[in-house]
Amino acid sequence: MVSRICSKVESFALICPVSNPRAASERAASSGGRRREAEKCGNAERMTALSGFSLRRLGATVCAGGVPMAMASRARSVLSVPAAGYEVRFVERGADNGGQRLIAEWSVPSYVGPPEHFHPAMTESWTVIDGSLVATVAGETRTLETGESMTVLPGVHHSFHAPGPVRWRQTNEPALQHEVLFHLDSEVVRRHGANGRPGPIATIRILAAADAVFVGPPFWLQSALRFIGRQLNRRLAKELSTRIAA
Repeated sequence: MVSRICSKVESFALICPVSNPRAASERAASSGGRRREAEKCGNAERMTALSGFSLRRLGATVCAGGVPMAMASRARSVLSVPAAGYEVRFVERGADNGGQRLIAEWSVPSYVGPPEHFHPAMTESWTVIDGSLVATVAGETRTLETGESMTVLPGVHHSFHAPGPVRWRQTNEPALQHEVLFHLDSEVVRRHGANGRPGPIATIRILAAADAVFVGPPFWLQSALRFIGRQLNRRLAKELSTRIAA
């Protein structure tokens, strides 16, 4: 899970080999199909600036390896780890609405949740379907019970967790990379259990896909690790798009 990201990020003092993004772009442009997808990526990325704060500056991207994240997200409609009682069911994808939003229903026995963070260019909403979800937004903590909702606007610091079984619907607007994030999160659960800790590489990849700035670690360090994570996540997007084609 992502609850240990801050401590993980602060402990990183490493250099990772990163593929040349220009070379990757040239390879993608060699194919007519990939060229068209790259054009779509360019159009989408031009839409990601909000109030002068570029998502590219944050290390985020709405594309991966020449494949729009919305397109790559069609691989699976449900992410499930039965042994952990973990399930994420996609209700609406960015692929369905031009990247405007991602809607997913979560069902977990408990949820550690992410550390305090904010999304520079994303609105996040939760609606509890069953159980309770504890959210801390702008320093105020509230327990959401069945039927209750909460919306967090861009730039507002927040965190959330669930001490017991809960099912909730989460909406992220725009979708950005959050479906890739959910795939990464489910893989951590599959390998380490519902409240397991991601390893160093998984942490970097999660950081890059979270579309967020975490409170605590230096911004420059988060930016550097996002850049590395973006390169690694492009491979995941390609794998997902391959599964679609298959």
